[in-house]
Amino acid sequence: MRKLIIVLILALNACSVIDDSSLYSFLFSKTQSDISKSEHYQSCLLFAELSISDKQLENMLFVLKAKNKQNLCDSYILASQTQDPIYINEFIKHIPTGIDLSNIWSIHTKLDYPVSFIPPYISMTRNLASQNDMALDKLISALPSVDGSHSESLAEMIADLYNKNPSRVINSIKRNKISNGTASEIKQLAEYLKRN
Repeated sequence: MRKLIIVLILALNACSVIDDSSLYSFLFSKTQSDISKSEHYQSCLLFAELSISDKQLENMLFVLKAKNKQNLCDSYILASQTQDPIYINEFIKHIPTGIDLSNIWSIHTKLDYPVSFIPPYISMTRNLASQNDMALDKLISALPSVDGSHSESLAEMIADLYNKNPSRVINSIKRNKISNGTASEIKQLAEYLKRN
């Protein structure tokens, strides 16, 4: 896996020197291949950040729209590359809940990303959660499932959202049947973040 990461980093750095269509083709084919979860995850993240031409975007849209069933990676790529509200809503629908959302953190950690680097899928969900109740519900649903530093990161995200709009977060906590103790911890953390 580390070899793939090194090759991809070198390839991304060389984009200005070589024709980026080969990198586009390589990464896009990886996102559509049946490979390990960690390789697939990494390919999705790299492809979503790749600067692509209008023709490549058109090709990507054609391929992904033609698929019978899109997955989280596909919807993340579409949302990231287009910023179209339709694809952003599809991404939100594909974001898992509860323990499945915490599994994204597990894959991310196994790839040796720094603990402080929030998985891009979750980061995008956090950004959307400030205005989208479904995204907020999906984040909050993972509270009982995450542990360690991931738990702290998630609690801090939710506390930050609480400071922006307490009633939305309280309603989402109720919808997700989060314990009163956890809800109280979020409120305390929000107060702490507000003071500091």
